[in-house]
Amino acid sequence: MTPRRSALGWGVALMAVGVVLLLRNAGLVPADVAVWPWALLAAGAALLPRATSTEGSGRALPVALVVVGGVFSLREVGALPLEIGIWPVALIAAGVFLLTRGMSDRKTVPATTATSFDLDGAAAARVKFSYGAGILRVADGAAAGLLYEGSFLGGIRQETERHGDELDIALRHASDFPRALGSSRGLDWDVRLATDIPLDLDVRTGASRVKADLSELQVRSLSIETGASDVDVVLPARQSCRVQIEAGAADVAIRVPTGVAASVRTSSALASVDIDGSRFPRVGGTHRSHDYDTAAFRADIEIEGGLSSFSVR
Repeated sequence: MTPRRSALGWGVALMAVGVVLLLRNAGLVPADVAVWPWALLAAGAALLPRATSTEGSGRALPVALVVVGGVFSLREVGALPLEIGIWPVALIAAGVFLLTRGMSDRKTVPATTATSFDLDGAAAARVKFSYGAGILRVADGAAAGLLYEGSFLGGIRQETERHGDELDIALRHASDFPRALGSSRGLDWDVRLATDIPLDLDVRTGASRVKADLSELQVRSLSIETGASDVDVVLPARQSCRVQIEAGAADVAIRVPTGVAASVRTSSALASVDIDGSRFPRVGGTHRSHDYDTAAFRADIEIEGGLSSFSVR
């Protein structure tokens, strides 16, 4: 809706309320006729054209205002019984609000943004993924010269710093994304990373699903902090990697490629822990490969969690 149309809508609304006041002052309308129902009706009528011209749940409030204002305006002029109370109407308006908002949210389909970032000669990079609920897929496959490329449901907000020949980049959801989705949808990110430079990955997420195949990447450190999530990670096959995972009520599966030794330490009295004892036998408080000290590639894994399930294979 254009600013001109918006001004016209509010102008008509103010005129309508003014007419009611004028008629009441002139004695043409009883003095005990309340003005507030007409004000609500006028406000809802002024907002409704703008709301219906946009996506999302913005039309819920004007519809509720029209319902409340309309019912009590009809009561004031005698078209409805005076015995009608405010609570039944308020409950109906609340139901209309929630129903309209829910229907609008289901119809809202955010756009998917395809984007990439140039390495610009960087020799290493730290990539941080920060979001709430949704799906994150990470793998190799970025085109030559790119740090990453991928598709991001709802768009992303990118923050970048450079320290010498190293990049530090944070990927967050676009600022208007949660409002566009309401509560029925989550993020859906599919990211492909560069295979020819060392990487440090940092994942911060809420209730989500994380699927990361790092087998062809040079990931030297991986940090995951998550809540009620489903996490499935394949570690690098030709790179030593430090892994730190903090999880709430999560299901975490870590797969160590053949040829990679590992040391696994867990810290949780309540978690269910399943570690392949044939590959990583227990030595004191740590599970450790027989050839850990001599292996070319090693994974140091530290897991901390609450009511979670951890698997290392």
